[in-house]
Amino acid sequence: MGRTWRQRNMKKQRPASKHSVSLNYVLLFKWLKSNGFRCRKLQPAEFHDTGRGLLTLNSIPSGKCIISLPGRLLITSQTVMASDLGADIQRYIPRLSPLLALCIYLINEQLKGVDSFWHPYIQVLPTDFTTPVYYSQEELQWLPTRARQAAMEQIQTVTRQYLELKEFMSNIIKSHQKLAETFSYEHFRWAWCVVNTRSVYMLQPRCQFLSNEIDHYALAPYLDLLNHSVDAKVDAGYNYDTKRYEIITWTAYSKYQQVYINYGPHNNTRLLVEYGFVLPSNCHNAVQFDLDQIKSNPMFSSINSSDKKLDFIREHKLQSDLSCLEDGLSWNLIKTLQILSSPSPCLEEWKRILFEESTNLTLIVRDFAISFLNWALQQYPTKDEQCCPNFELSLNQQMCMTLTLQEKEIINQTLDALQSG
Repeated sequence: MGRTWRQRNMKKQRPASKHSVSLNYVLLFKWLKSNGFRCRKLQPAEFHDTGRGLLTLNSIPSGKCIISLPGRLLITSQTVMASDLGADIQRYIPRLSPLLALCIYLINEQLKGVDSFWHPYIQVLPTDFTTPVYYSQEELQWLPTRARQAAMEQIQTVTRQYLELKEFMSNIIKSHQKLAETFSYEHFRWAWCVVNTRSVYMLQPRCQFLSNEIDHYALAPYLDLLNHSVDAKVDAGYNYDTKRYEIITWTAYSKYQQVYINYGPHNNTRLLVEYGFVLPSNCHNAVQFDLDQIKSNPMFSSINSSDKKLDFIREHKLQSDLSCLEDGLSWNLIKTLQILSSPSPCLEEWKRILFEESTNLTLIVRDFAISFLNWALQQYPTKDEQCCPNFELSLNQQMCMTLTLQEKEIINQTLDALQSG
């Protein structure tokens, strides 16, 4: 009776998740344990809303260290330079960036298979990603304007960096023939996404054989299973006393809950472009605009001294945050609209508007804002699931649609407030 009752009671406590651990994770645990890592508080599980994550096996109080990973299990640029690729990277000019060094190291270790020290970790890494660099051309068209611009910039960056590494490959064909001959865009895209989506921030000392770019990447086996939540409060970083990367949670968890970390105050556009997911509810959500979009508004043609006003706006860096938030327009967007709507061609008047504390909207500014936001709504993709009931949307298209609907809702809320104000 006791065992049966405990089993039934445990089922009632557990969330909608699968606790079974695949063979690859069993092998990962054995490898981690043999290299000094212990974690009896957490276990991988499959969650219906986030996919793979970490589940509590016991309640965890606030202030508890939930993961303490030995430094030797972190993959950093120092790991790369100490490897069989180090000598080739040292000789190569122009210098590789820390990011590219990590990418080529990851590809090389993957090709080694079971002969790689990191094989148990590499086996549990995703084989593909939901970031825009993996999108088809059709899926890219489903993204809202700003997200699509960011996605295209990401794709261009990955393509440019792939060509940089391709040049490096031609220089190491004698020492690493298999790597040089196997290297492809698909290999690089995978490695780039692993580093970009799964690395933790850990500032590294500058290496004279790498470029001057800030070196802050570290791949952390097991730790990278933690998912993001805007509500999670954690301290994370390398402890130089214990020589371990540690995560302390300031959020308490009950037994059989998913444990989270916090990537930072990112809106869903950034989460989708950088990490490949959107949150159903995100207090940091915002719709970002740029000056080109404001210039596209039909009302812009009636603005006096428009070019000089735009120069003034750029000079004071107002274009850095032209956004529409859940609680209204950002300060920068309000000031930009106030300056553009001003009938005065006088620079002193624009300065007065800029440094004036008031963000009250005159009738002219309100009309400009309403016109611009109505125009912005018309720029969203018109594709809709209801328009093609027999067409099954891909996961990427579903996320694009979620992002679009969230942005349109924010704009509509602001429009309602402006029109009733």
